[in-house]
Amino acid sequence: MKRPTRLLAAVGALLVLLLVLLLVLPMLFRGRIAERAKLEVNRSLAARVDWRDAGLTFFRNFPNLTLRLDDLTVANEGRFEGDTLAAVRHLGVVLDLFSVLGNVVGGGRPIVVRAVELDQPRLSLIALEDGTANWDISRESRVASQRQMEQDHRHQPSRPGRGLDLDFGNHGRSVGGGRPDWERAL
Repeated sequence: MKRPTRLLAAVGALLVLLLVLLLVLPMLFRGRIAERAKLEVNRSLAARVDWRDAGLTFFRNFPNLTLRLDDLTVANEGRFEGDTLAAVRHLGVVLDLFSVLGNVVGGGRPIVVRAVELDQPRLSLIALEDGTANWDISRESRVASQRQMEQDHRHQPSRPGRGLDLDFGNHGRSVGGGRPDWERAL
């Protein structure tokens, strides 16, 4: 074989190996990644988060990584126990591949989310008269939110119920068949 032919064969073999790895690696580690993600999400939120199936692929939004969760539910704990905050038929999160690799290899670097896709989301958002909201489920923000609410009540008259501002940005948003359910408890 001539040198250019060998070089071309080596590059071709490397590309085939890379494609096989991109196809096989997500399948091999899918269960472990899904369990780790579920553990970390439930540890950081004051709610029970669950999903039926999880998928990870490079090909849907190449060169980005796509995480897909099917039948995602977020059930409240504590004061709103028994209420389902959110139920989403399919949730897709498109992650920048290089930021994911930088986070895994370099540790601590932020992961860049390129897009969020929601299919048939159902939200049940409840705000009580005292300003407590069922969507305030982050464990870290709860303490800060409680302190802020106490400060606000000292400086402003009491307002029944609160609104929720959602900002999906200018890019990468897709919501299909959603139904928000707003309720103000008396």
